Amino acid sequence: MPIDDDPIYEFPLTKAALKKRGIDVEYTGGYTVVKPTDVIFKNGRGNVEFQNDKGENGIYIKDSYGHYHQVFMYKRDYHLIRYGSPKFHICQCDTIQEFMDSGGFRDHYRYANTNEVKVLDMDNGLREETVSDLQLCAYCANMLSAQYHRGMPLENFVEILKAAGETDQEEEAKEVDIFGYVKNWQQISDAKRLVENYTCEICGYQADNMFDRRFIHVHHKDGNKLNNKLSNLQCLCIHCHAHIDAIHKKNFSKGVQADMLKEFEELNQREK
Repeated sequence: MPIDDDPIYEFPLTKAALKKRGIDVEYTGGYTVVKPTDVIFKNGRGNVEFQNDKGENGIYIKDSYGHYHQVFMYKRDYHLIRYGSPKFHICQCDTIQEFMDSGGFRDHYRYANTNEVKVLDMDNGLREETVSDLQLCAYCANMLSAQYHRGMPLENFVEILKAAGETDQEEEAKEVDIFGYVKNWQQISDAKRLVENYTCEICGYQADNMFDRRFIHVHHKDGNKLNNKLSNLQCLCIHCHAHIDAIHKKNFSKGVQADMLKEFEELNQREK
């Protein structure tokens, strides 16, 4: 499997903790660049899987260590001039199912997990072009509407993959800041808010300018700040975040948080 040797995130604290227990770890997963590779699918089997070892749906490849890496699929051969960039697929949608049913002969697909991919331009003698503006397949968006929105650009999905790179590591071994968040929490939060288009998942409020984006927060559903799986993150406006439960009501009742909540509510009252 064509995976670059150097992971984007390394976890020295995790490795150190395991070595103290007598376990020598050479590879600890995380986001690792997966170069565009042709999908091979024959007789109902292929070099991609549609469920990982935890039963989570998506598109995955498994490395020589047995670790699953989430990827996307896209058409290798495409009319770039006539139709623009191909769509990218993140689950076993109707389009991918048709590809599987055909035995992989009707269309050619590649898998990858990077912002830029190589496409053979059918409008230019199959010349290989670098493309970076792929958008999410509508069928995939419909199947996974709770997590991804239709037309989501590829770069947003890749940021989610990068930000979620630490989620499989042992929680007690993670390096955290003074507030109990992982050190790259800001990157994870930014990626989640970007994917949700700075829109509250409860009330639908959308921050339509840079200044108002400070009112959009990312909430851990289970209250565990170390559990940064996408399924555990929720994009909320400051009002919905402050009223999500009794603990948050107390936290937002004083200090800077209370001042910002008041500013948000006064601003929205004037706009109504």
